Amino acid sequence: MGAEMLQEQVDGALVGDRPVLMPPGTYRVRFDDWDTVNYFNRQPKVVCRFTVCTEGEWFGAKLERWYNVKALTGKPRSRGRFKVAWGQDLAREYLPLVSGSPRRDGIALSKLKPLLLDAEIETVTCDRRQRALDPVLHYSVIRSIRLSPDVAQPI
Repeated sequence: MGAEMLQEQVDGALVGDRPVLMPPGTYRVRFDDWDTVNYFNRQPKVVCRFTVCTEGEWFGAKLERWYNVKALTGKPRSRGRFKVAWGQDLAREYLPLVSGSPRRDGIALSKLKPLLLDAEIETVTCDRRQRALDPVLHYSVIRSIRLSPDVAQPI
C-alpha cells in the first residue's frame, strides 16, 4: 500500500526540454546556428542559438535569442534566409560585431561562428501579457550580445 500511495497518476506529459534558468548577468557565449520561423504563423523571426562558454556551473548551457525580421525568403527552415531592416535588433547587434565594412546588401550570420561574444542574460518573470509567472516557470533569455572586449577575435 505504501508504494501505491507514493505514485501519483499522471494525466499529461511535459514535453521538450525545461528552459534554462541561470542567474542574470553577463556571460561569454559562442554562436552555434540559426533557424527562421513564422511565430504564430504570421510574425517572421530568426532564432539564434548560443552556448555559454563562461567557466562554471553554466558552462555548456544552451540559450536562444529571438529576433523580429521584416520577412522570410523562402520557407522557414534551419539556416533560412530573411530580410531585416537597418533599425531592427538583429541588424543593430550584428553590424558592430563584424569587422570592416559590412556587405551593403545583407547579413551573413555564419560570420559570428568564430567569435566569442558577451551576452546579457535576464530572467523572464512575466508572460507576454505581463502576467506574473510562478517561480517554477521562470527562465533565462539573452537580451543583447556584443563582442567580448578582452578577447582577441579571429576576424
